[in-house]
Amino acid sequence: MILMLTGQHNAGKSTFASKLADKLLKQHRRVIVIDGDQLRLWTYNSDYTDEGRELNQARAAAIAACLEDEDTVIIIAVIFPRRELRLRIEKSLGARTVHLWTNRLPSVAAYVTEYQPPSIDDVLASICTDSDAYVSYRLAMDAVERYCIANTVSRGFITSKEVL
Repeated sequence: MILMLTGQHNAGKSTFASKLADKLLKQHRRVIVIDGDQLRLWTYNSDYTDEGRELNQARAAAIAACLEDEDTVIIIAVIFPRRELRLRIEKSLGARTVHLWTNRLPSVAAYVTEYQPPSIDDVLASICTDSDAYVSYRLAMDAVERYCIANTVSRGFITSKEVL
């Protein structure tokens, strides 16, 4: 199962990914986080043009596709500024998107002026990281947890119907 976290620079994608991973690990789930900033370091991609961003997104998607299995939750935390490309990647991976947004003033270095936020119909949850962060995070975590539970393949259990 793959979750994509999208939002502007400094909206809280990496923080939410870390907190979500911790929560899922406590539930004895396997979790892999693919963080866009870390991926840039690993692949020496310091190109913040549209082409550089798309390359980073494509790499994140390709890694997620290679690592995906029924027992692992993969969390991709990347800006994904273009709605069309984000939806195409989401569809190809069978992923769901969580949108994080903030009202803080942007950092000039990595702010994407052309960021296209998803519509409410595109997302599993939406989080404003500076309103009431605790409530917003909890509601989003609950939505993600329900999604993970609903899409988990249970193995190793025999139901009474199978015995009969």
